[in-house]
Amino acid sequence: MKCPASVTRARGRVRRATQYTREGTAAHEVAERLVHGLDIPDEIEVEGETVPIDESMVEAVEVYVDYVDLLRKRSTHFFTETKVSVAGLPEPLFGTADTVGFNVHASPSIVEIVDLKFGKGVAVDAKDNAQLKIYGIGAVERLHAQGLVVDRVKLTIVQPRISSKPAVDSVELAAGDLLMWGIEELFPAAQRVARGDETEIPGAHCRWCVRAGECRAFAAMTHELAVRAFDPDPAMEVRDLNNDELAAFLDKADLVTAWTTLVRAEAAHRADQGGKIPGWKLVPKRALRKWIDENQAMNALAVREVPMTDVVKLVSPAAVERVLKSCKLDVKILDPYVVKQSSGTTLVRDSDKREELLALTPNSVFNPIPTTSSKHP
Repeated sequence: MKCPASVTRARGRVRRATQYTREGTAAHEVAERLVHGLDIPDEIEVEGETVPIDESMVEAVEVYVDYVDLLRKRSTHFFTETKVSVAGLPEPLFGTADTVGFNVHASPSIVEIVDLKFGKGVAVDAKDNAQLKIYGIGAVERLHAQGLVVDRVKLTIVQPRISSKPAVDSVELAAGDLLMWGIEELFPAAQRVARGDETEIPGAHCRWCVRAGECRAFAAMTHELAVRAFDPDPAMEVRDLNNDELAAFLDKADLVTAWTTLVRAEAAHRADQGGKIPGWKLVPKRALRKWIDENQAMNALAVREVPMTDVVKLVSPAAVERVLKSCKLDVKILDPYVVKQSSGTTLVRDSDKREELLALTPNSVFNPIPTTSSKHP
């Protein structure tokens, strides 16, 4: 809606996964399991990477689950992770709503869409949120198709890891006003996309665009902002800025940071593929300990008179070490059952003291086949 090129020039592109998107996907799966009373695993695999499920994630997700449970109790129609679409547009539009609840007996009848946001860097508002409005239109159309009349729509965002605002943020509007927004705002945007409009319109929305790293308009805007925001002025001191000036610099810094994050991610990707970024290298991330065999480790603890009531489950080597220390036992008994494994790579300057990790290429993995002469086939 804000930038036609984000769709028309990005068709077929797949968004590169990050640790944050994988964490968000895992949190949504945990939420889905909790809503339906299912067990939570210790880890979840997302796009080929393992995401550990710790207490902090579960505690944050439970804020969403508690809210959704109350919605379910007052709803006659309740859906989770349900696909919704908007009909009658020149461009297909659909998505997956985290939760939809509707009470046919309420007066006025109201449908509520609840969206879990697990991020903690950028606060998301329910007011004027186009994504939620689209979900709302899709939910209204779905209920209308079942012969149900919707008078009002409530749009709710649950973002438990944001400290700058309440974890639950809602806005309510008449269903007719929402559908009118679809006609006046959404339909024209879909028309622009359907016509193949490739206009690049940069702004704060660029941070989530799959094309952000290649968009010339975004690069030009961030460059201009960086020059204006960080142009050295010997007479200027940060402590002399007023609050409005600080806010303006912070707003600019966010966009510049978004651009530099994309640059760093692209550089790390190329280095991981064997490319050489002048002045930079890949090194292993801090190695984390994990169990080689949990059962063998448990047996080793049991025969050493460790109170197993304190070790119900091998959560991590560090947690078990704390139990051993409390029992005045040598933590080295765990050594045969623990291995250190790095969780990936990170890009650092050449001055970093860690040893460079060479990228895996066919030439680095396989020895060359020796040539043979015709005399010795």
